Amino acid sequence: MRRRGRAIAGSAGRFLKRFLVLAVIALVVLGFGLIVSEQDMRRPSFTVQAQHTAAQAAAELADKAELLARPGGQDVFHMAEQVLNEHATLLRVPGPAQAAQPSPLSTNREMTPDKQNFIAALRTSAERNLAAAEEADPGIARLLASIGTAQWIMANEISLVPGSVPAPEVTASTPMTDPSCLEADESDAETLAVRSLRRAEHRSIYAYEVASGRIGTPGFEDKIALHRAAANQLTEFLRALCDETPPTVEAYALDPGYFTDPVASLDTMESQIIVAYADLISLSNGEIRHWAISRFRSATLAQHRPGTAPEPAPGIEDPASPKAALTGKTT
Repeated sequence: MRRRGRAIAGSAGRFLKRFLVLAVIALVVLGFGLIVSEQDMRRPSFTVQAQHTAAQAAAELADKAELLARPGGQDVFHMAEQVLNEHATLLRVPGPAQAAQPSPLSTNREMTPDKQNFIAALRTSAERNLAAAEEADPGIARLLASIGTAQWIMANEISLVPGSVPAPEVTASTPMTDPSCLEADESDAETLAVRSLRRAEHRSIYAYEVASGRIGTPGFEDKIALHRAAANQLTEFLRALCDETPPTVEAYALDPGYFTDPVASLDTMESQIIVAYADLISLSNGEIRHWAISRFRSATLAQHRPGTAPEPAPGIEDPASPKAALTGKTT
């Protein structure tokens, strides 16, 4: 009986020991999980990180532009400094100041940077902002795309290397869709924005065709081709979104001033389309947003007048605001 009692006691002791070991392990795992979860909650979102990185890069580039604009420097860098400082202000993350982190653009504040390195850093910032716009939250996505485009234009303006142009507009692949299309939501903001832009592109085609007949400018053929390609792509997006593609019309109402000054009217129309694409960036996702960013950039670059400073936030600020001339540049 004593041996049996000892065996039972030994078994209970081993069970208790195992239970205690497992309990300690569970507490450690639980505590580690709580720590990781708390760290995840405190970690800034992708949007906040992208916004902060863009703001920091803009501020550092503004500092470099200021150094390049010192006596003996080119006047164009004064304008670059102003635009980049506006970018840093627009991108500033609200709330408590975040801990400063080293940036790949950081350099000795007192050393005048090399012009070509500055242009390369400006293009890098532009490309990073355009890439981040594809994943960021709606409002910041639009801002990042706008500022990235403005920085690319500025790099083109001050570039000393001929032929430094952005990549051509990307042709989107049609996104996957439900072939049944039984649950199509015609009130969806993305669908409405695509539908509205398709109509605006067709209206642009009509306006340029009328202008070609009145003015006889062969250069409008390129414009017509670009708008027609965009309209066709938007038609494909509507089909993918299970939206019934509205038929095109033979004629569109044009602005009252179109027939007195068609060139100015066409310029205003292009500016309005840029604003519409900026809106589409914030209202879309995936392949549609990817294409909208590409179309927004190409349309903005086409609208930019060489020899002028870019708008700090094209497509967001008043498109009719005057563009300041870059001193020393050909207008």
